[in-house]
Amino acid sequence: MPRFLLLLSPAMPGDDLSPTQLGARTVRFMAWIADGARRGVIESGARVLERWAVVTRHGGVTTTSEDGLGDRIAGYFVVEAGDLEDAKVLARACPGADPGAIRILELDPEAVVVTSSPLRARV
Repeated sequence: MPRFLLLLSPAMPGDDLSPTQLGARTVRFMAWIADGARRGVIESGARVLERWAVVTRHGGVTTTSEDGLGDRIAGYFVVEAGDLEDAKVLARACPGADPGAIRILELDPEAVVVTSSPLRARV
């Protein structure tokens, strides 16, 4: 079954939720995750911390920067869905981007890296 990467963007300035709204969204979000895990469509996911860097290589020169990341990512999920339309249905139901946005990217099944531990990868 095709796999997709859902990239969750944080709320925009001015979209602040009250503590009550945030609590209600968290309950809906955890229910969405539990339902996806029970149905076997959510493979993995995590919240993304605000520590980051960008490594750029061009013309044999490598630079590292902590500026200019661009669009902020709040979290991600790897999900299984029949096709892009099914992935859109999953993303629309996700309360983690309400408010916010979710980008959906299909993963190439021919270019999967499977890790047996965090330190060793098999291709």
